[in-house]
Amino acid sequence: SPDKTRWQLGLPPQMTTQDPHTSDPYLFDNVDEEIDSSLCEFTNVIKSSLEKRLGRSANFPLLEVIQEMQTIFGDDSPNKFRGNTTNYYDAKNSLLHEVLTRKTGIPITLAIVYTAIVRRVSGAHLHLIGLPGHIVLGLPFEEGTPLADRMFVDVFHGGEHLSHSDLKSIVAQYGLTWSDEMANPISHQEVWQRMIRNLMHCHSEVSLHDEFNVRVLMTLQCLIDPRMCIETFQKMILAPGFSAYTC
Repeated sequence: SPDKTRWQLGLPPQMTTQDPHTSDPYLFDNVDEEIDSSLCEFTNVIKSSLEKRLGRSANFPLLEVIQEMQTIFGDDSPNKFRGNTTNYYDAKNSLLHEVLTRKTGIPITLAIVYTAIVRRVSGAHLHLIGLPGHIVLGLPFEEGTPLADRMFVDVFHGGEHLSHSDLKSIVAQYGLTWSDEMANPISHQEVWQRMIRNLMHCHSEVSLHDEFNVRVLMTLQCLIDPRMCIETFQKMILAPGFSAYTC
């Protein structure tokens, strides 16, 4: 299935969170199946609703699907997917199986869930747009389409529909000058790297005197650049409180 690429699952081969008392952080099996099963469940909810309105179809019209997605994404109900504004830096917000279970997450993981469901229902591939400090989704567009004519979705804020002007406003909130390149889709590799960096930030917020968090940070760093593992470990081993630490 096209949904089974690693960046869409938010996981490298056989990696996810695990009990902090085990020896290998972020390792166990069957997470792919759990995520796939959850995505199928939500996909069937959207398909069922669309079939009642439009009849059966292998691929429903994209705009109809986007409209129907409002029934499972929103700010007004705990039964809908929503942005976690109360505990944004909880590491669970960066793990897809947790996001699918808890129905809350950060922009990038909610965007991945949203686009995976839309693709299964409509066949359309949405684009992840990496604005400074925020992720939104862009609907497919033909080459040469003016930015003013493109449509975007902010899944962190209830699936709100955005325009080019709205994107410029988001960027302005960070004190930055808008560039049209900011609306370009980011690659699968960039999506994956952003997810890893989010997890690294979450675990770095916790005391580095926690052995489990050190192992997690080292594991995540290796995923981005294995060459840095030795250097990272050396810095940690020499840090205060880690003179007796061993792998």
